[in-house]
Parts: sequence; structure tokens; C-alpha cells
Amino acid sequence: PLNMGQQMLGLLMDMGAWLLLVWALLAFKGLTARYVQTMSACLGTDLLLSCIILPLQVYVVGQGLEPESGTLARLALLVALIWDILIKGRIYGASMQLGRLQANLLSITIWVIVLLLSNAFMPAPMPEQAPQNPAVEQVQPPSN
Repeated sequence: PLNMGQQMLGLLMDMGAWLLLVWALLAFKGLTARYVQTMSACLGTDLLLSCIILPLQVYVVGQGLEPESGTLARLALLVALIWDILIKGRIYGASMQLGRLQANLLSITIWVIVLLLSNAFMPAPMPEQAPQNPAVEQVQPPSN
């Protein structure tokens, strides 16, 4: 398991990459004056969506790894993720003067980049495997 320092470093890397990507895109378009507005809108929507997502995540994690348990909660998490991507697409489109398709593709691209960075700095914990018992012999079927 990762310690708290590694998790905080990973979160800071994710947030820094996101802030830098948005700033670089706005600078490329010559619209850096819109940076504070853009990030305020994005962070505000993240805060509101976190109020919905956090209880769902706690519920899903508490259900375990059984595929049948928490299906509706997992579906709600997927809907919230898609909603978040579309909201950010709208924000990016308005701030960078992009069309809907371009803005949504940009939102998906930024989400994937941040997700990849997150996996690089905070890999998911591997499930523990049951220890192999060498004393138990494997029964081989008789060969004819």
C-alpha cells in the first residue's frame, strides 16, 4: 500500500498537470486572461460533483469485489464521470472558443492524461493472492 506522502505527491502531480495543461492551451489560443475563470468553474463543478461521487465511492468500496454488488452505484459513478467530462467540455469550449465536439474531445483527452499520470504515480494496489500450499499435491489424472 502507498503511504500518505506518496498519495499526496500523486495528487499534486495530477492537479499540477491539469492546471498546466489548461493554462498552456489558453496561452496557445492567446486567452490567458480567462484562466482564473476557467479553473474556478472547473474546480467548482468538481466540488459539487464530489458531493455526489464520494458517498457512491464509499458504498462501492464497502461492497467488495463481487460483480453483482453495487451495480446501480457503479452505474451512477459512470454517469457522474460522463457528466463531469461533458461539463468540463462545456467550460473548455466557452473559455477557448471551441465547438462542442472539439471541447468534449479536449475534455476527454485531459481526463485520460490525468488518469495516466495518476496510474503512474499512484498504481492501484494489487489484490493479495492466496498463498500456495506446497504440501498439497496436485492430483494428475492417470494417463492411458
